[in-house]
Order: sequence, then C-alpha cells, then structure tokens
Amino acid sequence: MYDESWLRNRGYQLVGDRAVRVPAPATRLWAGGRGDDTPESTLLARVRRYAREHGYLAYHTRDSRGSDCGFPDLCLVRPGRLIFAELKSTRGKLTREQQRGLSLLQHSIPAVETYTWRPADWLHMQQLLGHP
Repeated sequence: MYDESWLRNRGYQLVGDRAVRVPAPATRLWAGGRGDDTPESTLLARVRRYAREHGYLAYHTRDSRGSDCGFPDLCLVRPGRLIFAELKSTRGKLTREQQRGLSLLQHSIPAVETYTWRPADWLHMQQLLGHP
C-alpha cells in the first residue's frame, strides 16, 4: 500500500489503488524557498505559459547570437497592452545594455510597459498579466 503523504510530496495522489500524477497548475507558486535558486529558463517558461493563458502573444528569441545586445528577453502583447520584460534569476544582474534597452523602450511610446522580473516577483507578475 502507498503512503499518501509520500505520494503527495512527489506530485501524485491515490485514486483507488493507483498512484496518479497530478499536474501542477501554471499559477503554482514556488514552494519551500525554491524561488531563490530558480533558473531564468524556468521563470521564462512559467511566465510565457501564464501570459498565453491570459490572452497574450508571447515572443522570446531562443538564440540571441546575432541579435542586438540589450533587447529584453520577452515581449508580450494583447489588445491595449505591450509589455517588454527582462527576466533574471535572484542573483542575476542587468547589464548596461539591458538597462539602456529597457529605458529606450519605456520612453518610446507612452503605453509601453517595461519590467525586470525575478522569481520573487511571481505574484506581482500574475496580478499584472491578469488585469486588462
């Protein structure tokens, strides 16, 4: 017989006599301090998934070689909103080029929104992307 707490801790639940994997919702928060060491790639995947679920078209250049330095990691657009976001791990630092790129975009058109997001900003990102 399965120990239910052991299964729950590994993302499963007991259904009858079978252990069934329970998918984590896209809006799940990082538990147990995992946000402290979350890599930028994981944050990017979660933000993109959440944005798409809320009607955004999301763009990210997979291979930035040959691209201009300083352009943000992510562009999100839906009617009435244009967001540029630079994503960083908890310890990641913005380069001078990234700071300049965000500043240029922020001051280009009044409605453009620019952000630097880290794993600790997850709740704020959800609130921001969830509103029109």
